Amino acid sequence: MRGASEIEPKQASETYAKSRGLSLEQEKTLV
Repeated sequence: MRGASEIEPKQASETYAKSRGLSLEQEKTLV
């Protein structure tokens, strides 16, 4: 189960980076 808990944070950070990239793109579109 240790391996699964190690993979979860990686996926969360990737999702966070993706959502941040999308918001950044939206900001550029607004500006």
